[in-house]
Amino acid sequence: MYTMMDEFDNRITPVIRARQSRPVKPFIFEPNVLSDNTEFGIQAAKAACEYTQRKMREGEFAQLAIGYWHGNEDLGIGHPTGLDCRALDNSWIMEIKNNYNTCNSGSRKTVDDKLAKYKKTHPETRCIYGVINPLPIPPRLHKKSVELKAMCKDRGINQSGNVEEVKLRLIENLCSDEDMLRPLVKPALTKTYMHNGVELEELRGGALFEFIFTKDGCNYTQEVWSLVRRRMNLTPI
Repeated sequence: MYTMMDEFDNRITPVIRARQSRPVKPFIFEPNVLSDNTEFGIQAAKAACEYTQRKMREGEFAQLAIGYWHGNEDLGIGHPTGLDCRALDNSWIMEIKNNYNTCNSGSRKTVDDKLAKYKKTHPETRCIYGVINPLPIPPRLHKKSVELKAMCKDRGINQSGNVEEVKLRLIENLCSDEDMLRPLVKPALTKTYMHNGVELEELRGGALFEFIFTKDGCNYTQEVWSLVRRRMNLTPI
């Protein structure tokens, strides 16, 4: 029986194979006045170059997975919008970044300018900044009960209840203290924000995958990434 995943596989596999067959730019060490020019330093620089190339390829294939999913289009390089993917019915258009820290403030503004420009001419289209790998949950979020209760005691806050109840009580009482609040609050995976007078959206990680890969009420995220990893000759998740 020919399934939705079979159709996706047939669409994306030739593209992945073609991209993987492209030659990789060779590493050339360029010494400078402050570089480590020892053999160890050269090998470390080579390893860093290979790691950067691998991360770029991961981001490229993640964009392909989104763009080649059912009902979507990969806009590639040189599209007039300057963006990455969109729905064929124009219900959404998206810029995709592989990691939460890919954009600095200047490049993020450039992306938001493109999204806002599209939103102004297509007001019914959801214009989305998508992040494949969001900011990891800080270790400080996983505070033990005794640590949380000590924080309560120091601030005269009721210490009774389980860990989540105590954490919620702390959040409610520290809402005006951003520095104290930050390590207790899980980074949001969805948000809306204003830019150049229009509303844009940001989707990260699981929220992004659920939005893209849910079809007829079924979330295909796990199947999609496992298939892409197999076609990249990586261990399926």
